[in-house]
Amino acid sequence: MKTKRKNIKVGRMKALFFTVFIFFCCFNNALFAQSELWKEDRQISMRMSSIINTHIRIVSRWVQNPVLINSVIKQNQKKVPLEEIMKIEKQWLAGENNDFAISLQKNRAGKLLYNHISQNPKLYVEAFLCDEKGAVVAEYPKTTNYWQGEEKKISKSYNSGKGQTYVGPLSFDESTQTNSVQISIPVFDKKKTIGVLIVGLKNIK
Repeated sequence: MKTKRKNIKVGRMKALFFTVFIFFCCFNNALFAQSELWKEDRQISMRMSSIINTHIRIVSRWVQNPVLINSVIKQNQKKVPLEEIMKIEKQWLAGENNDFAISLQKNRAGKLLYNHISQNPKLYVEAFLCDEKGAVVAEYPKTTNYWQGEEKKISKSYNSGKGQTYVGPLSFDESTQTNSVQISIPVFDKKKTIGVLIVGLKNIK
């Protein structure tokens, strides 16, 4: 009887070990496949893909800060028409009304983004917070465009209000003058997507 119980116990332990082994194999294969995809399509090294995965988790915690959430809520409540946004965009591209651009760096959300970026300047190159229409709410440093609504980094992450993480391609960024990858993380308020935070990561080979 004791031998039978022992055999059952050993059998259960083997089954548990096998299940855990399969889980880790699948998990590692998924990460490897994701890394290979970045490497193939975006010339991103295995090391960089690992860094991206790590900082997706880190930035996902940033967007839970009430300062960022409330900043987006207040901007959305203004219901700024697209025509007005495009007017600001035109001035932005022309280098006019720089006081407004500076104000987006010095508001509470902008200062918070600056603090995050300055903690790891060798990796973080930029961070900017956008409302539901893709207009910048806070930033550091100044972005090339004020309105980001037509960019995939906004549309893919906002995802028609459903919200999802989006990793952009490796590219040369004009505003920061670096080869970088932008990660887009949706901002939620009570499980509703209200905006997007984009963070640029310097490419590391």
